[in-house]
Amino acid sequence: MRYTNATVALAACALLLNACGGGDQSASSERATPLAVSAQGPAMTVRLSVLSSAPEFVSGGDARIHVRAAPGQRDKLVLLLNGRPANATLKEVTNGLEGVVTGLRDGDNLLEVKHRNANVRDAITLTNWPITGPMFTGAQQMPFVCTTNQGAVSRQPLVDSQTAPGYRVTNAQGQSIGYSRNCSIETFFSYWYRRASGGSLVALPANGSRPADMGKVTLADGREVDFVVRREVGSINRFLYSIAMLAPAPGADNAAQDDTSLWNGKLLYWFQGGVAIGHTQGTVHSGSMNPDVLGQGWAIVHSSGNNTGTHYNLNLAGETAMMTKERFIERYGAPMYTVGLGGSGGAIQQYIIAQNHPGVLDGLLPVQSYPDMVTQTIHVGDCELLEYYMDATDRANPKWRTTKNRTCIIGINAEQDDVGDKA
Repeated sequence: MRYTNATVALAACALLLNACGGGDQSASSERATPLAVSAQGPAMTVRLSVLSSAPEFVSGGDARIHVRAAPGQRDKLVLLLNGRPANATLKEVTNGLEGVVTGLRDGDNLLEVKHRNANVRDAITLTNWPITGPMFTGAQQMPFVCTTNQGAVSRQPLVDSQTAPGYRVTNAQGQSIGYSRNCSIETFFSYWYRRASGGSLVALPANGSRPADMGKVTLADGREVDFVVRREVGSINRFLYSIAMLAPAPGADNAAQDDTSLWNGKLLYWFQGGVAIGHTQGTVHSGSMNPDVLGQGWAIVHSSGNNTGTHYNLNLAGETAMMTKERFIERYGAPMYTVGLGGSGGAIQQYIIAQNHPGVLDGLLPVQSYPDMVTQTIHVGDCELLEYYMDATDRANPKWRTTKNRTCIIGINAEQDDVGDKA
């Protein structure tokens, strides 16, 4: 589905969210700190919190954490993970320290913050789950077809088993080299730009040269910059994800892959509709690179697991959205707010995720939604059976030659002729 008015809808949603307390700030770490402020204890108390997910739903072995502490305490604090010095680089933010801690084992992990010459000041248990999932959705579907050789990825999945079941992985000569049950890929980055004449994004030249037709974009703070988009693609919960945002071109002022200097701090989660029964990884949708949204400074995150045309397991869709947003926060920091956008099944996902997993989405832009999938399929299933009866089994019966008569059984009102002008 094309969203020709996506930017207008986002602007309206942003106004509502800003009215509820949002606002532009200069750095991702500064945006993240309000989420970490605790109402417990005096202002000088040291407190640990998790920014990237709920403590019981950490995935992939890492988490972005916040340590609330007074300025005079910060250089004296030490992090311990399961009793040993934690692998984490923390930087100062307004009300403490923030950074990503890595090396979490599957299951429960004890994270502690202590004074280097004193006792533990605070502790939290982080329950880590594999990046391949699942966290709470139960046994994963098999067989499961990897689609990493299509679309935005175009590469073989990683071998994780030498025996079936799994997706057969081959080398360049077509010879089998093993099987992939998780359909994982190595995370990779690519850079795109928009031409001065507009249109879709195109890949930046591989040789690092600046295209002569490079477009420009003016940010909300007045800066005019090259219209360059950095895209991260990887795999989470067996699905493919995409993260895109404006960023300096590679090589420009030593730009890093986690550079957020052109991001406005707002995140759009792109959902897709359709109907499918699953058994496939799906593909990354082109809407995840919407230039009109990216050109306003928003970041876009998307997963093929949040496409009801890939599967219609809304419990799995919620789990995937939680894990995918967690990945975003770990690498780029917590957004000011996250808005969902999607039509049909993409709208239904937003309702269910907002209901079942508060905090994943702060605002919703559902388009062309409907009550639910189950009641819709009743009519579809009945229709095929009844039409076969009237068109084949009982086709000699003249009663079924008019649409009006057929509605006596089908139950859905319809007219054979155009009666609009007679009303």
